[in-house]
Amino acid sequence: MDGINLRRKKSWVFLSIIMFLFLGFFSFISSKAYMKEEQNFYHTELKKEISLTTMSTLRIESWEYNPKKNIMEILLTIDDSNDYTFEALSKANTRSPMSLKTIYHEQENYVLQIEDVPSNWEAIALDIYEVNKTDEAAVIKNEDEKIEEEREELIKTIYADQKKTKVNDELETKEKDVYAMYFIEMERTQLGKEIKKYTQAIQQEVQKKNELNKEIKELEKEKKYDTEIEKIDTETEIELKKDFIKECDLMIEDYEFEQKNAEEKIRKLNQKEQDLLKI
Repeated sequence: MDGINLRRKKSWVFLSIIMFLFLGFFSFISSKAYMKEEQNFYHTELKKEISLTTMSTLRIESWEYNPKKNIMEILLTIDDSNDYTFEALSKANTRSPMSLKTIYHEQENYVLQIEDVPSNWEAIALDIYEVNKTDEAAVIKNEDEKIEEEREELIKTIYADQKKTKVNDELETKEKDVYAMYFIEMERTQLGKEIKKYTQAIQQEVQKKNELNKEIKELEKEKKYDTEIEKIDTETEIELKKDFIKECDLMIEDYEFEQKNAEEKIRKLNQKEQDLLKI
């Protein structure tokens, strides 16, 4: 009898453990079903070249949000002279576009402002349209007067995820000169990096030239110990290295040209900055 009771007790203990594990697993699955899962949205990277068309690129310089004033500011650079328009939609309300205006535009630089941004906007899609003017779409007015019709073509959409967008409680609309100075400094910094890159590239080519010249001297020095057949091979190798040196010279010439061009751009930016400070 004691043996039977002991077996029964063990069975009950085992069944209790199984039931506990089953109930725990069921509770975990049920809680996940009712738990609101965190959503991840597209978020376009800042300070990165993005292909816009076959001939142009886009960079998002900054994208900030002020929850106190419910405004958002987006700074863009687009490296061509075409005209662009913009439209923003939030995930909180995909039916109607957000209140967006271009508060600064000079050449390739744009500052966009979105107003009445809801606190739970979650994600925003910014559509970029290229404005095309074409004679083919011209319409006739008063029989002999042609009006050029504008057509907008959606060419790119960029995104912001609320969890990844910078919050700036001090963000506010600035004077145009302030935005101009910001873009001047930004471009000057970028040009400075390019000049440094060209300087390093020139140094590498010069070092390569020096190594090739050193190798040529060694080959010339050892050539007198070569057989007639070996001399032919050595001469071929020397000529090949001389061709490499010419390629280095061409690369140095190109880098120096780009470097001088960047330096000239910086001088023009400095002049523009001084003119703005005089106003």
